[in-house]
Amino acid sequence: EQYEKETDPFKRMLKVLVVCPAQVLLNWKEEIAKFTVEYGKVTICRGGKFKRVQQFTEALVPEPDCMFTVLVASYDTISACGSILEMADWDMLICDESQHVKDSGTKRFKALRTLRDKCTTKILLTATPIGNSPMDLWSQFEILGEGMSGFSTFGNFRSVYGVWEPIAGAVGLNKLVGLKNIPLLQERISRLAFTMTKAEAGLNLPEKVYDIYEVEMTSEQTKAYLDLKTKL
Repeated sequence: EQYEKETDPFKRMLKVLVVCPAQVLLNWKEEIAKFTVEYGKVTICRGGKFKRVQQFTEALVPEPDCMFTVLVASYDTISACGSILEMADWDMLICDESQHVKDSGTKRFKALRTLRDKCTTKILLTATPIGNSPMDLWSQFEILGEGMSGFSTFGNFRSVYGVWEPIAGAVGLNKLVGLKNIPLLQERISRLAFTMTKAEAGLNLPEKVYDIYEVEMTSEQTKAYLDLKTKL
């Protein structure tokens, strides 16, 4: 019975790690409280190292009738204390605004790639998976699972889907001048991702209302504005 309680996700406390931009940490906590129907706890991980360790520990302590625990952390926090988070086995990892890990050379990507293997389920949320070029996709696919892009290295991925030319005067540097094999990439995306509109989500949101407020500049602001205008 004890083994069944520890292994059955419906008889133990589910552990969820949410990684998001710092400005929406509180939004996640408020939205979880608004929409969940079972008792659980949400902890925002921030502050100094000691404080983060304390929050991590408190989040993972089981409580009577507590069905889930959600630890919400920013991408910078993950970069700074990913090793602490690796100490737990997570049922789910959610990366909000996943374009924040589009660069495979960053600390946040490397930290999340390590955490990935400690998480049973991975979900990426973003409205802009491609900000600059399709090359942004490799690292995001890699967070979902090793080789999920179809390539084990970014070098292979970029050579198959990009057309590159050397940059004059820059030894070893190339610039992207075109794309190729895009139908193959589209097929890969269709297997790993889907788009949901506000209407499909059933949010019943009202139409946007735009209000325009005219604000008069102070004399100091006006002077700074005109000075900049003159210089430019």
